[in-house]
Amino acid sequence: MKTNGLEIAIIGMAGRFPGAKNIDEFWYNLQQGIESIHVFSDEELRKSGVEEALINHPQYIKAGGFLEGIDLFDAAFFGFNPREAEILDPQHRLFLECAWEALENAGYDSENTSGTVGVYAGTAMNGYLFNLYTNATIRNSVNPYQLFLASDKDFLTTRVSYKLNLEGPSVDIQTACSTSLVAVHMACQSLLSGECDIALAGGVAVSRNEGYLYQEGGIYSPDGHCRAFDAKAQGTVGGNGLGIVVLKRLEDAIADGDTIQAVIKGSAINNDGSLKVSYTAPRIDSQAKVIRTAMGMAEVEPETISYIEAHGTGTALGDPIEIAALSQVFRNSTQKTELCAIGSVKTNIGHLDAAAGIASLIKTVLALKHQQIPPSLHFSEANPQIDFKNSPFYVNRSLTKWDKNVMRAGVSSFGIGGTNAHVILEEAPKLEREKLQDKYQLLVLSAKTSTALETATTNLVEHFKKHPDLNLADVAYTLSLGRRAFEHRRMIVGQNLEEIKDALETRNPERVFTQISNQRSVVFMFSGQGSQYLNMGRELYQHESIFRKTVDDCCEKLKPFLEQDLRNIIYSDLGGDTLQQTQYAQSALFVIEYALAQLWMSWGIYPEAMIGHSIGEYVAACLSSVFSLDDALELVALRGRLMQQQPIGEMLSVSLPEAEIQPWLNDEISLAAINSSSACVVAGNQKAIATLSDSLTKKEISCRRLHTSHAFHSPMMEPVVKPFIEKIKQIQLNSPKIPIISNVTGTWLTGSEATNPEYWGKHLRQTVRFADGIAELTQEPQRIFLEIGPGNTLGILSKQPIFSSLRHPKQESLDIGFILHTLGKLWSNGVKVNWKNFYSNEHPFRIPLPTYPFERQRYWIEPQEPISPDLANWCYIPSWERDLLPKTLEKEKIQKACWLIFLDSLLIGAKIARQLTLLGQDVITVAIGESFTELDYRAFAIHPNQKEDYFALLEDLSWRELKPDYILHGWGMTEEQTSFTEFQKQGFYSLLFLMQGLEKYKMTTSLQMTVLTNHLHDVIGGETLHPEKATLLGLCKVIPQEYPQITCRNIDIILSDLEKIDQRILTELLTPTDDTVIAYRFNHRWHQTFKPISSNKTVTLKENGVYLIIGDLNNGLGHVWAKYLPKTAKLILMGHSPITQLEEHLFIPADITNETELRNALEQGEAKFGQIQGVFYSTPMSNSDGTSPLQLLNMSQCEYNFKTKAEGLFVLAKILQNKEIDFCCLQSSLSSIIGGLGLGAYAAANCFIDAFAIEQGWLSINWDAVQFDQNIEVNQGFGASLAQYALRPSEVWQMTQQVLAIGSANQVIISKGDLQSRFSPTQPTLEDNQQHSRPNLSNDYIAPQNEIEQTIAEIWQEILGLETVGIHDSFFDLGGHSLLAIQVLSRLRETLNVELSMSDLLFDTPTVAGLAEVIAEKQPKTEELQEIAALLAEVQGLSSDEIQQQLTDNH
Repeated sequence: MKTNGLEIAIIGMAGRFPGAKNIDEFWYNLQQGIESIHVFSDEELRKSGVEEALINHPQYIKAGGFLEGIDLFDAAFFGFNPREAEILDPQHRLFLECAWEALENAGYDSENTSGTVGVYAGTAMNGYLFNLYTNATIRNSVNPYQLFLASDKDFLTTRVSYKLNLEGPSVDIQTACSTSLVAVHMACQSLLSGECDIALAGGVAVSRNEGYLYQEGGIYSPDGHCRAFDAKAQGTVGGNGLGIVVLKRLEDAIADGDTIQAVIKGSAINNDGSLKVSYTAPRIDSQAKVIRTAMGMAEVEPETISYIEAHGTGTALGDPIEIAALSQVFRNSTQKTELCAIGSVKTNIGHLDAAAGIASLIKTVLALKHQQIPPSLHFSEANPQIDFKNSPFYVNRSLTKWDKNVMRAGVSSFGIGGTNAHVILEEAPKLEREKLQDKYQLLVLSAKTSTALETATTNLVEHFKKHPDLNLADVAYTLSLGRRAFEHRRMIVGQNLEEIKDALETRNPERVFTQISNQRSVVFMFSGQGSQYLNMGRELYQHESIFRKTVDDCCEKLKPFLEQDLRNIIYSDLGGDTLQQTQYAQSALFVIEYALAQLWMSWGIYPEAMIGHSIGEYVAACLSSVFSLDDALELVALRGRLMQQQPIGEMLSVSLPEAEIQPWLNDEISLAAINSSSACVVAGNQKAIATLSDSLTKKEISCRRLHTSHAFHSPMMEPVVKPFIEKIKQIQLNSPKIPIISNVTGTWLTGSEATNPEYWGKHLRQTVRFADGIAELTQEPQRIFLEIGPGNTLGILSKQPIFSSLRHPKQESLDIGFILHTLGKLWSNGVKVNWKNFYSNEHPFRIPLPTYPFERQRYWIEPQEPISPDLANWCYIPSWERDLLPKTLEKEKIQKACWLIFLDSLLIGAKIARQLTLLGQDVITVAIGESFTELDYRAFAIHPNQKEDYFALLEDLSWRELKPDYILHGWGMTEEQTSFTEFQKQGFYSLLFLMQGLEKYKMTTSLQMTVLTNHLHDVIGGETLHPEKATLLGLCKVIPQEYPQITCRNIDIILSDLEKIDQRILTELLTPTDDTVIAYRFNHRWHQTFKPISSNKTVTLKENGVYLIIGDLNNGLGHVWAKYLPKTAKLILMGHSPITQLEEHLFIPADITNETELRNALEQGEAKFGQIQGVFYSTPMSNSDGTSPLQLLNMSQCEYNFKTKAEGLFVLAKILQNKEIDFCCLQSSLSSIIGGLGLGAYAAANCFIDAFAIEQGWLSINWDAVQFDQNIEVNQGFGASLAQYALRPSEVWQMTQQVLAIGSANQVIISKGDLQSRFSPTQPTLEDNQQHSRPNLSNDYIAPQNEIEQTIAEIWQEILGLETVGIHDSFFDLGGHSLLAIQVLSRLRETLNVELSMSDLLFDTPTVAGLAEVIAEKQPKTEELQEIAALLAEVQGLSSDEIQQQLTDNH
């Protein structure tokens, strides 16, 4: 191949197309000339959400490029929880899976590439968004910002980069139909400029699988077929699909051994500009220019190109223009006719929009790879505007062999709007590959689940069957370096593809090793003398360069000390017992073990700790830098030589523990080694050992003589100690850098020991405490033991599962195969391997192999039928109904209970407390004070605005085992009206802190709470109102929603009606009722209701009126009002920031809480436009700045709501005090009526707006949720009920006009749905109880073990939408958050009748098992229940006099 340095290799591909789940199926369909256009049945269309009227439309074409599985996704694989997966654009989901597949097809793992990886791609419009926004459940439970991140085009490539950890450029591209080919061009440019080293490029277009409405003259075909270049061509047909190619600079791809599918010789892009018929029309000369530019970059002549994959949409206008442009380019250099085939993949699969270009490119790459040109379908007679016979082109109508000397092709893609792209392709260079026959290879497979591992194994076996000539080394290399290592692992070692295929297919347990991995550390264990054998590690010496180099280096260094070449002793074909002589054996063991350790470490297997047996400790010490290698070799040689000079002795292994061997020891027999808890070694002279052996045998105690020449670690070694220590004193000793277990102490070798020559003298002479060392190491159960030395001696001694480096001499296997098997087992157990170093001396190729078998599940939100709007019935007004006074209960019928009463300054609470005490009730009173104080028995004082005081109070009650059944909060009653800020301290914050204390001390079950206020409600008209107290009402709405076992009501009174009010309130408290807002006015009881009103009238605002819109203009309804007010109206906008995109109105920046600023701003506005006629007050919708569950709600969140909603109203009232205006309309929220999870402070602030409007005679409108530009402007996660039926901006304006037309109302509630049905607690649930599989978590699934765990798990499953929940799964890892925790705790309290706090779940025990333990501790024990049952049985038969007598006696 002739190159110019600008070539880009295509090294990987992945795609999903109509009728094809992968590239192989796509090529098969192309070869066979299959049209993959699906004709939809009416039922299929209905399921896709197509309206019946459209299905029955005569020009509705029920055909399209159907893509299977657009609703499926392996969410767990990519770390998405089920809800995240459901809302994620299916285009993003499919593209993410294909990105992974493409990289694996290229033989790369995204986290183990040598350079940076870029992503260039684009996507079509997100049609799935319609499903999400029409589905109330999603609006209920998903934050709009989450929807934005999951849906927008901008995040296609960056999400891939994030999930695959790619650090190169990540660029979204949008050029309509040419998007994906433009992405390829830009990726090539990025590679050539050095911005990245690998690039993913492609596109995706997936919408609902449906047909289309044919329009004459449009781009779509009237019959569902695309007839490119044909006389009958009338357009194309839509299709779904996606494709990705992996690109790399050609020289890098060749150097790195990549499989090159094809080569991009050149590419170009441009735009049509404006010199054409229309924006959507194509242009001949600009198409010709982009083709010419691409050829120029490729440095190729047109006549060398033998195939063109055309844009080919099959339109009467587009096809002739495309051929004319191509002809213009070709005719500049050749007059030949019909020299170049042409085709269009759109005839097979339709027009894939943003993925059209990549589909064309992949088709052409496959054609080059297989040297066949597939047929272009539906061509019989040329378009009369195209003269093919006199052009360079002909339509390829059948599968044709492609046999040019150099196969080159051009690929075109032209986008609506005029962005054109063209790519020149050439066949891949022919590279010679070395095939390593009969060399052992290690193949590794892994997956995130056991089932995926089985599928991956089966897929690999099938691939082997289809490709029997694969190079096994390439397969092993690709699986090692080109795949991510997951938890479920499998390995096999073999010499040829056939044997590996057979073993994998049958899952032969003797060949195939499967393991669930954990993060493991490795302990190197170095064996001692006696394990050596002739030719140990010989194959490693022959084939592993690092092992050979290390052995050679050590043996050369040993020559002066041994006066022998140790290699001739270790690797001898002559046999003999020279290797058994101590002076050679110890050096040989050291060399082999040291070389093995170097080999393991070169493969990335590093020790966390080390232990050696006798001479083995010297290898560990050398690796840990206690000795230099040169010093260690000299010492080992000296040690062996000195020992060899001692009298012959023997060693005996005895099956007795240390304590039981002691009586058998004497002056001639000593304890040499403690190898395990039941095995020791003794040493002594030959006669003594023989005598001991006979004695033990007679006692039937197992023993055997060891193959040693001397009695090591015994007094017979005493002469060696002194000269050895003297030698050690001459060398440099260092503290160990890697922890070592000492043979002498049986525990960790200290620095002072390692650097003390005396230690090494003791080591030579004293008992080897190997068993103690193993016991120390096994305290960490995750450690893996790797024996570094010949055979498995230490594994037998330690009775631990140990992996061996070299085979036992009696094993009939090659060293290479054996050590690869061990390496595979280490990897399978979770030890990280440096595969790059492992293959450093070999040069296999990365080849296409089966990619990860995603376990895809359905994640799909169905669209919901829109609610037909009937705006006339959306309005409600507050109303008061008069009731009969409740009857006073007889004393005998009042059950004893515990009452907690917060005493008011009107003394109403004190009077009620006295009456309750007389009724025999337990009464605790709390007065306002400076700090928490116990005033008297069951009488306290607290500071109303100090949270700690409430906690101290409730902690005290908890100690006394006094749990309130009733709470009467009277601090909402005051003798005079106070400022807003001052009242919140003793009102709102008091109630909030009380609730947080009740939660903390687990007192929130079976509790009736009553909040007393005065002058809060306008019931009969004429009352003096205290609107600052309305914030309490917001909490009253939310408390029973977040704590379903608490009832909460508000009772309001007036100061002019205090006679007998305490008796009425007490009777009210003791009388069951469903009323939550109650008022007493002059001996009458009233309760609040909401009355629907029907209004078809709308107010017509003055055409030239002057209106003030004030407040938070962008986050509230200000921008809606500004947009829809009459264009001729003059608007004055005031706030912190102007309304985006409405700059034409007068905006005056002003702090609306500052009277001077606001007054000056209004004067400025009126000076320009005149007197204002109306005011709109805009406040922010709910958001995370001011929303949180009550337990977690803090003062800053509350103050945010009060500041943005309340503070400006006081200033506004002063400014408007003497102005005559038509209306002042305040934006409030439906939350002040129906509450909402997490909306305590938000609802409170809106309640104040309502009350303030009534006091001022203004208008407050309680708005339902509002949808702005497809973004629901409420925090759905917190206020789910508020988003049940979102209003569009146009509906907001229409309702505003209708409400203003009512005229007489001071408060109007807007609710799309029936208001009464919305007072139930807000609990968003998954659509149709749809459940998904458990996410892939770091911990294993463990099923519930008892009834409590089962109950908790089932509740979690239902609320989180999961099929299973393990007892150790974290609530947060499963997708839980604080609002879902409210629902979980509520259900648990209800089901198990136990009190739990938010902290129990969120902080202390966020698992099923942990929560079950907490619950079990709180429930009565079986013994307690039995005692109670026995007592009841005993009492049941006694009369009241007998019971009284027993009580007196016991007392």
